[in-house]
Amino acid sequence: MIIRTVLSDRTFAMAATRENVAGWGHIASDWRPISGRMADDQRPELAHAHLIDGYRDAASHGLSLAIDLTPPGAGRDALLMRRVADASGIGVVVATGSHIDPVRLARIETRTVEALAEWFAFEISTGVMPITGDSHEGIGLVNDQAIGRATDALNTTPVRAGIIRITIGDAPLSSTDRKLVEAAAIASAAMGAATVIVTHSPDAFVAAARRFTGAGGSTRKLIHARGIPPEVPTVFSTSEVLQVLDTGANLALDPRDGPQLLTALASEVPGRMGSVRSHTILMPLVPTLRVYPKPIGGESDDAFSDPEVPVTMVTGNYEPPATNNLDERFARQLWANTERIVSLDTAEPTA
Repeated sequence: MIIRTVLSDRTFAMAATRENVAGWGHIASDWRPISGRMADDQRPELAHAHLIDGYRDAASHGLSLAIDLTPPGAGRDALLMRRVADASGIGVVVATGSHIDPVRLARIETRTVEALAEWFAFEISTGVMPITGDSHEGIGLVNDQAIGRATDALNTTPVRAGIIRITIGDAPLSSTDRKLVEAAAIASAAMGAATVIVTHSPDAFVAAARRFTGAGGSTRKLIHARGIPPEVPTVFSTSEVLQVLDTGANLALDPRDGPQLLTALASEVPGRMGSVRSHTILMPLVPTLRVYPKPIGGESDDAFSDPEVPVTMVTGNYEPPATNNLDERFARQLWANTERIVSLDTAEPTA
């Protein structure tokens, strides 16, 4: 199986092993609204060193592949990911796609389905294009000069995406969400890469899955990941799990909650557990570098955040789960199989 990582296309053995593929976390992300970012954000060297140490530690615990789901415009930092991968030896997969407001790019609203699909496919087949809202080794890309420097660097050493991630809102789907789902389906079918749809709403995912298959995508290459607004429970209910899996898609679960949920399902629908387990992925978290607005005024109730003053920090540690039903052969095929890359124009294999 060939996986498209930030360093190269890597061939992984087909043997089924456990506990060495991790899902999210974001190697680099910037959750400030794009309008609130500055081009002269300071380089967070200490945070980068901390991040690299975290991935070296993860490698010592058996992690060999990490999928970063930071989409364009959310602080995606392809060159920082390259540094992390090179320093740790972990295969890092970078995402194309789109987040939701306030870090959704203006181009998402204005471009056609076909143009968006071409953009996603280009980032997988040719290389990531630095754009407003991304980062370049810790410096926010918010003006033409900064974007030009990052473009020069990535033209010299291209970084290609290996997965599509889109975030959508609630049901019924907005016109922009429908457009994104269709574009992801077209690119996924052509490139062979998986698509992760992030939403807090199982109803929205079901609607998106129908539109995804209608546009030519395969639910075998489709994963639902739960987005967590503050008012939404962090754990799926068994009925929500079944609702998602009935689409034929796959479900990514936090390994801290997944085993208990699978136990509950075994009691509720014992006859379906073979199918449930084959479409459920327990994905450990990975160390994450995040940029937030810096709180002003300390910890008091009157404190507020200034979007123009960033604070950079690393959160989380990789902890191999004690119980993991993840078959690596299945995970590689599902998450980032770019073995089949075709042209959107000719549908003929190009690599």
